[in-house]
Amino acid sequence: MVAGSLDVERFFRRSDAVAAVAAASELFGILRRSIDLPGGWTALATRRTGDLLVQAPGTALVDNGLSEVLFVRAMPVDVHCDVDGLASSDRFECSATVHLRVTPIAEKSELASLREAVLGSGRTLLATGLGRYLEPHVRTALESFAGGVAAAELVERFDRAAIERLLRTELQAPTFAAGLELPDVISIEFSSPAYSEARMAELEESRRRQRAESERQLAESRAASQRAHVEHLSGLLARLDELVVKSPSMKIGDLVRTFADAERGQLYQALFAASTPAVVTEWIVVAAGNELLYFDPRSTESPARRISLDSPAGGLRSVQLATLPDGLRVLLVGAGTGVHVVPVDAGTLLATCTVPQAGSVRGGFNSVALFGERILATHSELGLWVWNQHIVAAPVRLLESQTRAAKSVRDVQVYDGRIYLSVDDRVLVLSTDAAAGNEPLVLTGSSSAITALHATSAGVFAGTSEGQVLGWDMDPNGTIQPAPRILRGATRRPVESLARLEHGGVARIFYADSSPSVEARVIGDAFTCEYLASGQILRRASVAADCVVATVDGRDRLVCWKLNQPDRPSAVIPISRLTGRSIQDVCLIPANAEPTAA
Repeated sequence: MVAGSLDVERFFRRSDAVAAVAAASELFGILRRSIDLPGGWTALATRRTGDLLVQAPGTALVDNGLSEVLFVRAMPVDVHCDVDGLASSDRFECSATVHLRVTPIAEKSELASLREAVLGSGRTLLATGLGRYLEPHVRTALESFAGGVAAAELVERFDRAAIERLLRTELQAPTFAAGLELPDVISIEFSSPAYSEARMAELEESRRRQRAESERQLAESRAASQRAHVEHLSGLLARLDELVVKSPSMKIGDLVRTFADAERGQLYQALFAASTPAVVTEWIVVAAGNELLYFDPRSTESPARRISLDSPAGGLRSVQLATLPDGLRVLLVGAGTGVHVVPVDAGTLLATCTVPQAGSVRGGFNSVALFGERILATHSELGLWVWNQHIVAAPVRLLESQTRAAKSVRDVQVYDGRIYLSVDDRVLVLSTDAAAGNEPLVLTGSSSAITALHATSAGVFAGTSEGQVLGWDMDPNGTIQPAPRILRGATRRPVESLARLEHGGVARIFYADSSPSVEARVIGDAFTCEYLASGQILRRASVAADCVVATVDGRDRLVCWKLNQPDRPSAVIPISRLTGRSIQDVCLIPANAEPTAA
């Protein structure tokens, strides 16, 4: 084969091959006197005399004085034409893709026309070349059609029969001139990014209007519902006010319990929402590492004050508010082996009370209380200790026999002339002259270790390691009942903090137990309110007249709520990110008021 000559067999195998022309000298030689045409291929052979010969598919083409051979696919050929730059009647730019099926006519004159009209001086013709030949005529038809039709119709629902008629009419002359037939228009597709973009904008605007209308209707419905709800609540509150006037000696909580179940829940919510706190929280104080961090509840982005308490007493463990006999408000800060006394407003260390020869301990003083001039502190490893403010170097260990073998000694506090603390599964109650050796009152009835304690005028409340909430009632004479009431059954989640608060004339018990909420239960009723934090596990909580704060399970963040808005936190303080330390304890300091107990 001559270099650069046509490889006929290879060309026949191409699926997009339409026609090829070659000189006889390229095809035949001494060793090759004929070519077998495959099925579906015909040939127009030109003799040196000028005569033309059509060779049928599947036969042998013999070199019998031939000068040139045109090979043509004698089967339908699929051709596509991409046409852009079209304009719809509404002046959107459009594009179109047309798939055609054309067939070369295997007759002498038609094949010659194909050679002259399409191949010209070229040697091969592929389907793409045939598409380029037909494309100008396809464009003419499409421009005529698109100019009379809106873009929406072109893209979504055009008249296929009409455009096919236009195509066939426009292609009649070029196909006749090239010896081609047009048996089928396979597909026609129009597209218009400009129209699609405008349509999307139109749909979005329509959706926006629909949303606005739906929101308007919903707002009207919500407003009407709220008005009806407010009117209903107003009626309930008016009835409650009448009962208060008629029965001035009864507590509001007792009066609410005279209403039906559904009405009670609504009344509680209305009372809590309408109640104005008598005292506002001035500072949220966090013990983290060896620091006290003061946060303003109205601006929690960063601490307003930081007090470092590095000392041999070790890392901080707890913090409580107290008032000295001279009226000075102080923070009693439990550390590993001692207690720091820090004035709330001065920010300087007033005193550090330590346990002599305490040795190595794992924990710290978990609670500190003040009685007169004495500082009391509990430590699960060291027991109960007392310091005199004026002789801090000579501390005394109290109740040594009761606490020596205990696994937990917690939550010392002073209320109404008595000292309370928990030792394992018992509550010990001491008179204020306990240092004189008087035996404590022992409250029993818990089936597991007590993990949280709160003494109040209504009684003693405790949370346990099994999740129970217990209450030992106290009569008006101060006598504590020996057997507790079970305010909540076991959940197998230890209650890590517990507090009683009277709000809107109704007493509630607040507790946190490593669940996704801080619960506030009305004492003496089944109504419970949950302070939620988007599913975060909450370990410990502190409660004040106007707010609730809780430490998350990882002790890295503090979640804050307004007391009357339990459904959404008012702030989240990232303590670990601000300090690199975890939260040990939290104390809420009221503005210009002494700490009060419920």
